[in-house]
Amino acid sequence: MIQNLNNLLNISTNKDNIPSLCLISAADEYYPLLNFTINDLKTKLYDYSNQSSFNIDKDYDWSQIMQKVSTKTLFNEKNYTEIIFKTKPTIAQEKKLIEIFEALDNNNFLLIITDKLDKKDISANWIKKIKEKGIAISLSNTDIKSIINYKLQQNNLTIENSALDLLIQQNFANMSNLIQELNKITIIYPKGHILLSDIQNISTNNSRYNIYQLSNAYLAGNLSNSLSVFDNIYQSTEDEILIIWMIGEDLRRLINIKAFIKQGINLNEAISNLKVWGETVNHLKSAHQRLNYSILIKLFDKLSITDMIVKGAINGNTKLELLKIITLLCTGKD
Repeated sequence: MIQNLNNLLNISTNKDNIPSLCLISAADEYYPLLNFTINDLKTKLYDYSNQSSFNIDKDYDWSQIMQKVSTKTLFNEKNYTEIIFKTKPTIAQEKKLIEIFEALDNNNFLLIITDKLDKKDISANWIKKIKEKGIAISLSNTDIKSIINYKLQQNNLTIENSALDLLIQQNFANMSNLIQELNKITIIYPKGHILLSDIQNISTNNSRYNIYQLSNAYLAGNLSNSLSVFDNIYQSTEDEILIIWMIGEDLRRLINIKAFIKQGINLNEAISNLKVWGETVNHLKSAHQRLNYSILIKLFDKLSITDMIVKGAINGNTKLELLKIITLLCTGKD
């Protein structure tokens, strides 16, 4: 049922086949992608000048929406209407939606926004009705590349795969930041082909990028590279806190991988469940093979002690402790 995001991104008012109905569902973490898609859609549907948005609650009165989509305006204006659910429609609301669907004509574009839909949801009758009249998409991590490529193509830009992977890896945990980075790229590079070195140069002064460089280095087991990156980024207490946070996140991922495997899930599926991207996948596999469970627990203990030193709870040398932790991560032994 769920269609390709490109079906929606490629809608153009120059075409005669603009659908009257669209559904976008997304989990909270993908709302920046949802907002990007909606804003892009509104820009294209500029001639749908009569725009309204309705936030639906349990006891909502649907008559206002029905009146809008079914009543002709004096100047035959086109309607752009958003129906926003905080979660998902109830059974009663699904019936109301179907009634509204039946009232739509070519002067209407109705956009429904919901929380992420599961397999049971997408078999419902109201979803089938949407398929008949328009487009239904569910935004997820698989749509990140489509949005990046689309945004770049709008600005006469293309990007090589390694640069694309790095851009996603840098911003995977923060989709808002991804959209900001895309806007930055289109300003810095008005046209052309984006290389890996371009993304690296943009991110040189970005501490978050440098932290991910460090993460990839120690997960891969590259001690010399890890120490080099560490020396480059270690400047202040703020950096200590960020490094501790990053190492903690990676340790939790490795613990979760071992837990998944214990449940009978294979390594590739276990890593997929953690929503990691690009070269990090191979680095996590390497670290999983190198670091056994007892080493991971020892690393957590050392990280906890280092965190207490940073907070002033105990005395110690934070930089020395972090170097010991990074060495253990790379080698699997003290």
